[in-house]
Amino acid sequence: MKSLFRIMLILIMVVMSILFLSCNGNNIAPSESLPSSITSAVQSIDVHTWTDNFTPGVTQQFTATVYGPNNPTQAVSWSVSGNISPQTSINSSGLLTIASNETAVALTIYASSPYSSSVFGAKIIRQADISFGGYSWIPLDRVENRILIISRDIIDMRRFHPTSGVTWDNSSLREYLNGAFYDSFNATDQVRIVEVMNINESNQWNGAPGGSSTLDKIFLLSLSEVVRYFGDSGQLFNPLMNPNNGLLKDQFNPNRIATFRGTEAKWWLRSPISSSFLGVGYASLVLDSGEMILYGGYYSESIFGVRPVLWLSLY
Repeated sequence: MKSLFRIMLILIMVVMSILFLSCNGNNIAPSESLPSSITSAVQSIDVHTWTDNFTPGVTQQFTATVYGPNNPTQAVSWSVSGNISPQTSINSSGLLTIASNETAVALTIYASSPYSSSVFGAKIIRQADISFGGYSWIPLDRVENRILIISRDIIDMRRFHPTSGVTWDNSSLREYLNGAFYDSFNATDQVRIVEVMNINESNQWNGAPGGSSTLDKIFLLSLSEVVRYFGDSGQLFNPLMNPNNGLLKDQFNPNRIATFRGTEAKWWLRSPISSSFLGVGYASLVLDSGEMILYGGYYSESIFGVRPVLWLSLY
């Protein structure tokens, strides 16, 4: 009987030891929990600065606001991309130093959460707008002595084509931009507009054909170019990331919003879309909310905004 009692006592002590170790093996008491900044899911991050433009040779302060349940930590990791000069950098406090020899026309500042690396915020800043041909243009890219620009505002409301079922290479909007609109520039300005070969890609989500490559003086952005120059969340090239039923909707929506005579409006892209209802041969566009249509959408004969794009020679 005494032996049985001893065995039971030993078993009780072993069980109590195991319970004690499981509660304290990570130095956390049973009644304690991880800090909310660790357990909270970081949902989104906004990046802020005082201006959307930058000047080489100066510094610019950035701040971030982290959103999520239970007051997530506001700590972020900072990085910069798009810079040409290696001297352009951002420190751990969000202070951007722009090198005096920086020739990039746009920089993207990223703030990411140390606890949710897949969640990040970004802010695109650019060199000042360019005045050309009576319009204000946003600089998008620079290659040697030429710069890619897009009109700051929607300059006109037009059809992509009088009928649906066409791609950019055969559209009346392409004919207008490379005809009457190009002719509206004076001879001095026309000499500075560089003719380029555009590859018209198929739709990244459903494979709708983009048509033949085109030799253009003035054109529209494609879906992939919008993502490249206005912010890339990864959704365009990974449709599984996107639950929005044919719309690319992400933290870069505000960057894509454009106005016509002071009112936000939709604007055409040259990329194709298709759907079971429309078939193929329809153009994509950016909505007045900044979302992009990649599947389904509007007929080509609908009237929406035009934002011309061109390569401008600097010399």
